Amino acid sequence: MSEAELQALVRSMEELRESTVELLEIQREMARETEQAMRQSREETDSAIRELSSVFTSQCGKLVEAWVEPGCVDQFRNSGIAISRSLQRAEWIDREGRQMEIDVLLINGDEVVAIEVKASLKVGDVEEHEDRLE
Repeated sequence: MSEAELQALVRSMEELRESTVELLEIQREMARETEQAMRQSREETDSAIRELSSVFTSQCGKLVEAWVEPGCVDQFRNSGIAISRSLQRAEWIDREGRQMEIDVLLINGDEVVAIEVKASLKVGDVEEHEDRLE
């Protein structure tokens, strides 16, 4: 191999090395961009799922409350306790400025019954309801 051919081969190998380095940098940048796009997509998907879950939970809760309320009124009336008014999702602001909500509120003159509706009741739910009633 002549000196000129050897130098041409060395230049070709150097160009190949430079091209390889450039390709690796492009590949790294594409991987970073892909990871960023995937992360953003996951965050958007998670956010959409949380929003849909919240809507579903809220609508499901309203449906269950609508089923429960007439039965509660009937149960008290069957026990000889007249209910003059019932409210679903009764809202008010307590003495400390916190917004409160009772799922079903039954009213009989000066007396009220506050009913918290849960699809799955836990001890903590009862304790929280008792605290709110205080």
